[in-house]
This record gives sequence, C-alpha cells and structure tokens, in this order.
Amino acid sequence: MAQSGLWAVGMQSVGAVNRPGWLQIECGRVRLNPAATSLRQVRCGVEDEGKMKKAPVRLPGGRQVPAYGGSLPNSPPGLGQFKPPHLFGMPPPEDVSEEQVARIEEILEQIRGCSGTWQERAAGIVELQKSGMGSEEIYDKAYVPASTQTVIVVAAQVYQSLAQVGCSSDVLSWYDDSKVDVLYSLRTLSAQQRKLAAEYVKDNDLDVLGSAELAKAIKDHERRPEGRQGFTPVPGDCLAFSLHRAAGESTNPEEKAVFIDRGVSVAVTDSAKQRFAEFS
Repeated sequence: MAQSGLWAVGMQSVGAVNRPGWLQIECGRVRLNPAATSLRQVRCGVEDEGKMKKAPVRLPGGRQVPAYGGSLPNSPPGLGQFKPPHLFGMPPPEDVSEEQVARIEEILEQIRGCSGTWQERAAGIVELQKSGMGSEEIYDKAYVPASTQTVIVVAAQVYQSLAQVGCSSDVLSWYDDSKVDVLYSLRTLSAQQRKLAAEYVKDNDLDVLGSAELAKAIKDHERRPEGRQGFTPVPGDCLAFSLHRAAGESTNPEEKAVFIDRGVSVAVTDSAKQRFAEFS
C-alpha cells in the first residue's frame, strides 16, 4: 500500500480530488491521499523556457502515468474518453446539394403537416437522421418531440417485421389506422411472437394498455418455464398464465376471483382452463 507523504513539484495547480486512488493536487504540491492504493490519472504540466510541456507523473515505486490524454484500465468514465459529435463523419453543410436541401425541407413539411401515412413520416424521420439531423433539430423544425420520433420509428420497424413474417393484409391494414402506440408496445417480442400478438390484438380490439399487458404476458411465459404446464405459447394462454400467477399471489379473495374469472375467459386451450381448477 502506498505511503502518505508530500512531494513538491513544479506543476500547474489544479482542483483537488480527495478520495482513494487519486492524487490531491493543490497549491503547486502533490499530496497522496492516505487511503490511496493506486494512481489512476493526473493532468499536469511543467513550465520550461516559457512554454508549458507535458510531464508524466510517477509515484514512488508506482507506474508512470501520462500527463495528457489516454486512459488507464478501469479509469472512471470521462477521463481520457472521447465521444464524437453526432455529425461526425457527415459531409459539411457546404457539401450538401440543393436537391438534398429541397428533399430535407420536403420531409420536414410532410412531418409538420402530418401528411401521408404514419409509415411514410417514420421513413422521413429515419432519412433526416441519416442526413445528420439530430432529434432535437428535428423537433425544432418539425415540432415532433424526440420521444415521439422514437415511438414512430420503432413502430414502423415492428410493422415491417409483421409484413416480413407473413401477416395478412387484413391485419396489416388494421394497423394502418393510427395504431402506432399499439405496435410500439410489441417491440420486445420476437418476429413470430409479434405476428401472433398482432393478430390477437386485432381480433380482440385491444388498446395500448391491453397490448402492453399481452406483450408482457408473452415474455413472462417465455421466461418462466416453471409453473407454466398446461399453458401453450399462444397469446390467449400466455395471458391466462399471467392471470393464473396473479391469482396465486393475491391475498384478496375478491381480487383473486377476478383474476380467475378473467383467466378462464381468455384461456384458449382446455389444459390452460383446467389449471384454474386448482383454486377451487
């Protein structure tokens, strides 16, 4: 363990940090925190002939640490780490053609005016993002909050996955009518699970809360092999399994009865319905 001590060095005075594993630098001196066991990173400099030069720092018996830049293993976030801006790698504004400028304005106008289908507006948001426009800039110019942009784009991805796995045109057309939030609630499911869930949501005319409850039930059925005997992976049985668990955990007789009645009503298979006989 490093010893506590005081060493005078010709370095630039910086703010002190007083916690284990760090040097305390103040008033042109370096003091090792008594509880310190290792040196993480120090930024300092020495003045030589009127110029500030980089100077490494070494504790007695310790490793040498670069004065500027770089990072050490297990260093705290923010030290020696750099994140490029969101426009990094994008062409500078002067390289954007008039056609691109016109296209961007066309998309912004479509989003502002809510014209076209919601899928077209979602594709427009993606195109704007690929052109280097951030969510806040889109909000400033098209008045669509960043959170709404995310919902629309993700819902469009879910919609496309439904088309790819063979959802019927009847089901897809049902989601054409402003069902963005409903589709977004199915984002955590696999493509095949989404297909079954989307059909169930349409057939039962579920709203956002109902579709979110269904998606959670499907994931719970997938993750809980214990106790799901009799409940098949179809959406209705998954929802029944969730209600069966809720009934088993409830200590309120009236609430338990509600869970049981609803579970029996949504269960699809006889084996799932028979599981509720356990509460008789």
